[in-house]
Amino acid sequence: MQKYAALSPYIYALDNPISHLDIEGAEGANFNSNNPKPNTIIIIDTYMNVNGPLSPTNTANAKAHHGQWNVILATSMIDAESQMKKYYGDSKAKNVVIHSHGTTDDKARFVFGTGEQSGRFSPEVLQAYIDNPKNEDGKGLKRLPEVHYNNAVAFNGITNMIEDKGNLVIAACHAGKGDEGNEMGKVLHEIAPNINIYP
Repeated sequence: MQKYAALSPYIYALDNPISHLDIEGAEGANFNSNNPKPNTIIIIDTYMNVNGPLSPTNTANAKAHHGQWNVILATSMIDAESQMKKYYGDSKAKNVVIHSHGTTDDKARFVFGTGEQSGRFSPEVLQAYIDNPKNEDGKGLKRLPEVHYNNAVAFNGITNMIEDKGNLVIAACHAGKGDEGNEMGKVLHEIAPNINIYP
């Protein structure tokens, strides 16, 4: 009380819960910048150019806008997974949002890359990855194009960097729409049964 005489004892985290923690209700403390932030937003953009979404100005703006969230701006799911590994190391995220473009038709698909790594996730693509995780040739096995397979592996890698009971939100147009959206949800949960996924 004497240390913070100007503040009411009913004010949580020094009246700044965005920047401070107050676990014991006694004193707010700054987040330890040496520890990874528990929440990550991954922005995968397919419209890449010199002054585009991943330019230094837009990168700085995105990071400022999302505050206490770790922001990953990536060109593909493969790129996003690589950045996640570098950031989290042996620790895990609690909440992850993957923000991507979706298709403009009625199919539940979301875009996961640009250029040579471009493609779309659909229930069929993800189910083929589940059925054939090593992408082998064989009787009754559907083999995916390499770019689809590599991005599916990277997506699976990202889900493994989310703690049990953590949350993954897929923010893309049509990703959870209609019957195919329901199928997308089922397939996503089959890939990562230990986390909550919201397409």
